[in-house]
Amino acid sequence: KAITSQYEKELLVKAINRRCPDFSKTEKIEIWKIAMTHIYNDCCSLNSDYFDRINLVKESLCDVLKDSDLLSLQGFINFRLSKYMEALEELAEFSAEEYKVDSEYREFVMLLKYFVSLQTPKYIDVHIFYGTDVLIFGDGINVTEEYVNEYKSEIDASAENKDDFILNSLILIAPEKIKLIVTDAVPEKEFVDTLKNVFENKFSIN
Repeated sequence: KAITSQYEKELLVKAINRRCPDFSKTEKIEIWKIAMTHIYNDCCSLNSDYFDRINLVKESLCDVLKDSDLLSLQGFINFRLSKYMEALEELAEFSAEEYKVDSEYREFVMLLKYFVSLQTPKYIDVHIFYGTDVLIFGDGINVTEEYVNEYKSEIDASAENKDDFILNSLILIAPEKIKLIVTDAVPEKEFVDTLKNVFENKFSIN
């Protein structure tokens, strides 16, 4: 445990450099931060990943001490922790993928915000009643049909596509104020977060 707590940060940097050679230095720092968050959470929650890494170090240490009572710590870290390094490299790959997904999402949100900024608000105050059916009210008037024709296939399809219909409609409306009112179906957290990120303080949910 002392080895992992003292050297894990440095070894994680090596793991990221090995498995993520195409990323820039700045990107690697962000990947390292994500990976360290996972390591910290693993340690705090004492989950299986944490114990797996500890056990890999213990196994390697036991193998070395079978042959000799003397231990070169630096040699042990550099040459005898191959399985432990593999685990860190897997974590590096996982964190890199998470970083890419997060980056793509941020770019997506920025693009949507840009589109909204180009629109002239069609209604100032929009209320969306979210349930099995979707109703959109602009300044107190039911304007659902105004947007449903263009996105008819989406609103009749899955909940995910229903969310796309709402998002696309809001981008076209570009209101000054949005309130999402949940009725008989609960929206996914990711969808609500996207609305919050795109429309920021213009958005609220009951």
